[in-house]
Amino acid sequence: MKRVRRSPRGGSPALRWRSREEKDRGPEPRRFMPARVPGPALDPSAAWSPLSLFRLFFSSSVVQRLVDNTNANALKRSQAGMKYVWKELTVREFYNFLAITILSGLVHVPHRSDYWRKKGLYDFPFAAENMSRGSFEAILWSLHMSDPEEDEENERKRNNGHHCCLQSTFPALSSILRPAYCPAYSHPAY
Repeated sequence: MKRVRRSPRGGSPALRWRSREEKDRGPEPRRFMPARVPGPALDPSAAWSPLSLFRLFFSSSVVQRLVDNTNANALKRSQAGMKYVWKELTVREFYNFLAITILSGLVHVPHRSDYWRKKGLYDFPFAAENMSRGSFEAILWSLHMSDPEEDEENERKRNNGHHCCLQSTFPALSSILRPAYCPAYSHPAY
């Protein structure tokens, strides 16, 4: 039987240097113990629409918060001389805006205005039927995730060490992500 020398500091014999002749022994594999049954979390027999899947991540309260913050930002910009005509944004219009934005990610054109063209190669009836180009540009220009007043308060803190560069994303993140995985929950403002 081979004798194992203890280190002079009283360390464990398992934590000693081994020779080349000794076989390496890996750690014991951990047992996989998931909190729920592995597999798809969605009911595969249900008919899922793209909107219902989207609502799994963006609840109606998140969408309403985005609409409210966008309206508040548009009001602030209009007082500062906004170049677009603003009409109060509704949840339905916001969903149309998102659909056109997703379309623009799937179908690339040279200019954003091409989605509203009626002639030539670019004939996308969806965009023109659901929203005017001016409305889309106005929403795009005013889109805001956080409350503009809270952003101004955060900007005042810029030079005193209490400024948070991610503050504008916290309201949406805290609503979208689960509390255990969301850094916004540890943020002092929330």
